[in-house]
Amino acid sequence: MNQASAATRTLLLVDATATSARVTESVLTQAGYRVVTVGERGAALAKAHESHPDLVVLDYHPSLGCHELCHELALDATLAGTPVVLMSTRADEGGDPALPETGIVDHIHKPFAPEALLAMVEHAIARRDALPSWRRATTPQRDTYAETRDGEEQGRAEPSEAGAAMRLATAISDVVAKSERAKLSTQLATLFTGETLIGDLRALMRGRVGAPALAGDLAQLSIAEVLQMLSLQRQSGVLTAVHGTASVSIAFKDGAVRLVTGEGVGREFLLGTILVREKLMQPSDLDLFLHNRDGTTQRLGSQIVRLGYVSQPDLERALRHQSSELVYELLRWSRGHFEFYRRATLPDEVLEFDFGITTDELLMEGYRRVDEWRLIEGAIPTFSLVPVRLTGGLEHAGPDGLNAEERAVYDTVDGVRRVHDIMEQIGRSTFAVASVLYRLVSAHVIGISRPPVRGERHDTVVGPVLT
Repeated sequence: MNQASAATRTLLLVDATATSARVTESVLTQAGYRVVTVGERGAALAKAHESHPDLVVLDYHPSLGCHELCHELALDATLAGTPVVLMSTRADEGGDPALPETGIVDHIHKPFAPEALLAMVEHAIARRDALPSWRRATTPQRDTYAETRDGEEQGRAEPSEAGAAMRLATAISDVVAKSERAKLSTQLATLFTGETLIGDLRALMRGRVGAPALAGDLAQLSIAEVLQMLSLQRQSGVLTAVHGTASVSIAFKDGAVRLVTGEGVGREFLLGTILVREKLMQPSDLDLFLHNRDGTTQRLGSQIVRLGYVSQPDLERALRHQSSELVYELLRWSRGHFEFYRRATLPDEVLEFDFGITTDELLMEGYRRVDEWRLIEGAIPTFSLVPVRLTGGLEHAGPDGLNAEERAVYDTVDGVRRVHDIMEQIGRSTFAVASVLYRLVSAHVIGISRPPVRGERHDTVVGPVLT
């Protein structure tokens, strides 16, 4: 269905989550559909009578009573025959099956790619149009388009960067004016332990001054949906997600990802680790560099290039890899919270690199990894377990045997090393090594054992081999 024909179609979007509704509405309106949005079950039926939709896009949310609402639509003389497509998370119960008797003709899991949603909507409408007229509800064309959106817009206060910077400058000036040189460092240290000033300083550094334009709980709205919305709306600013002691910040410029950084994340996500893993820097050179770096405030990447350890293209390649890996890890977070702060201009150190990473590209690979992680965790529930070689296991490797990657991992399996020891020794990412181990377990080349207890042989496999 092209955009011109889509423009003659009215869709009723029923979604109780305001932010999620904006994401879906943005995808549909950009494709040319006329979208009427409602967030409450009580208003949904009335809005359907007003708009006479060609299709209902319904979010599977407890407050909406989805199946009850579908039955009401199916029993209504005017609306009967209106197809419904259901949006649900994989954890939703009863959110999957298509139930034609209630009007539900298809479903899609969130988070979804915009193309997948549009293809499903187009297919559902085309299938409805192909039915005989007596099996379809009448849907008269409307001359006007009414749009509603539940909830108020989030605060749009511009970041008060000037105010935060002025408070810092004034406080420092006061200390300097009143201090003897010998006491200055001590008094400045005391000054910067204050909650207000240290908060201002961190906010200036991270672009988090003023009220967030968007904030929420990752248990209610996935980070993938947030990324899609920021990309579709071509937003500029900084998105920060926090889970426990870890945080990941993503800088956007006109909807494109420009740089991703992390704090409190695993060692494998550090730039130095990636430079060594990609063989762009020797471990000894990195250790020497980090030792001599104490006390400097210059950014790690720029200093490494300036001193000739790596070239600018190699640094950009490593930063692209780091940014991608951090986003893939972020997509696995099902708990935590996020905040997005709009910024008309981003710091030069953010705009210095342009990796050309699209949100769709990150999400597609991220979805694949999330699905694969579920399989891996089913076979290797913790990284403290011990892989062991199975007798005759190599016979199951197939006619071509193990490839180089699999052989490198297999050679480290000795019935003593735990999974995390093997990951450390191999020196590749956690995901890459876990993926290889999973393949070897699935092929019955190796088994998984718990750590041995006293008096037990190292090669004892406890319980059935997990596949």
